[in-house]
Amino acid sequence: MKILDRLILGNYINFAILEYYNDSSFSQVCEMTLQLILSHDLKQVKNHKKIISLQYKLIQVIFEKQMEMVFIKFDF
Repeated sequence: MKILDRLILGNYINFAILEYYNDSSFSQVCEMTLQLILSHDLKQVKNHKKIISLQYKLIQVIFEKQMEMVFIKFDF
């Protein structure tokens, strides 16, 4: 989660170039990570403060920086 968070916030990748070449690896990683976060039982995760803060931060970053991708590409 930290790696994905830093990847998005650090602007290490030009995400438009991925779309240009029809590379879906970034959207697949984001989708898989969000599904993993959403599949956990919140009652169990609340006891682990570091994990829950990382999860909330990553969700916030994805929705701030990649809002279009979340609504167009994900199959929730």
